[in-house]
Amino acid sequence: MAGHGEVHLLTRGHLPPVPGALADLRSEAHNRYGVRRPSLYVIRPDKYVGYRGDAVDLAPVTDYFRTLTGITP
Repeated sequence: MAGHGEVHLLTRGHLPPVPGALADLRSEAHNRYGVRRPSLYVIRPDKYVGYRGDAVDLAPVTDYFRTLTGITP
């Protein structure tokens, strides 16, 4: 998602570590947004959910950013 700002991967503490990922050891962020299973969220800088998907699939997120920016491949 280059060019769209900072992107962070946030995992629960019990998942295997991923380079560059942030661990939500106490599930604070997951609880704040009601995340209970693997899913994908785009949290805007104002802390609102910009996108939410039940599958960990980046294609819809790419479409979300294309809609915001008007950039097409």
